[in-house]
Amino acid sequence: MKPWIRATELTKKYGKTIALDSLSFSIGEGVTLLYGPNGAGKSTLVSILEGLTMRTDGQVLVEEIDPARRPETLMSKVGFLPERPVIFGGSIVADFFHWYLKLSGSDLSRCRRLVDAFSAGYLLEHKFNSLSLGEMQLVNLVAVLSLERDGYVMDEPNANLDFHRRRVLSREISLLRAAGKNLLISTHIVDELVEVVDRSIGLNKGKIALLSEGGENSRGGLFSVNIISTDSELLMNALSSYSPRILDGRIVIDGAKTGEVLNSLSESERLAVSSVYLTPRMDIFE
Repeated sequence: MKPWIRATELTKKYGKTIALDSLSFSIGEGVTLLYGPNGAGKSTLVSILEGLTMRTDGQVLVEEIDPARRPETLMSKVGFLPERPVIFGGSIVADFFHWYLKLSGSDLSRCRRLVDAFSAGYLLEHKFNSLSLGEMQLVNLVAVLSLERDGYVMDEPNANLDFHRRRVLSREISLLRAAGKNLLISTHIVDELVEVVDRSIGLNKGKIALLSEGGENSRGGLFSVNIISTDSELLMNALSSYSPRILDGRIVIDGAKTGEVLNSLSESERLAVSSVYLTPRMDIFE
């Protein structure tokens, strides 16, 4: 497969701190998941791919374009979602969508469909500076997904989304994948995305620590099922065969599949599950 992102000896230093350490990789077509512990270098890598951060050394190409040399050309081919939402002050959200898509040459009808899909219509008449951080991120996400681009690079797109909107995001990514688009997604919350990814890259201390092909069925051991419960003691006992542990108030099961864990619970035990989500295992980086 022809790579759409390539890096050779990519290095980024902040003073004496090495954020990316002679990183070399080639990302093929489809959906690629990027994950790793805090400080692994994920956001630095995404920022370099966007052309917002200059590399210290090495080479990087996105769609055969050097982000540092041809940022305008890159933006016409790739949609970027930064980790922190871009804020447009007192602008009305509906007006922002109109001008954002007009200037990017994209169709507003696609934006309208996404606004409905993400149940974001109530935000249209609000000003940016009145929105919560999560609402700003949602507006930015809808805007980027509304672009007609060959590829998309997204940093923590589902970090502030509820369960319903995370499912919508997974569906939209699946549609883009089916349309032949390429995506690189950096995230701490995997959830349904695991069903649509073609490969995953684990980054740690500025280097690639893990590289794996396929979805949850082939890589279940790389993820943790996280359960928030109204009765942790009940579920800890019910899931004892999975060797569950309590971490920051949630039940964590390493190396299992979400459906398998939920199917092992009785109907009454499932009522004690408030939320369940999948995250990459952090202990494998230790």
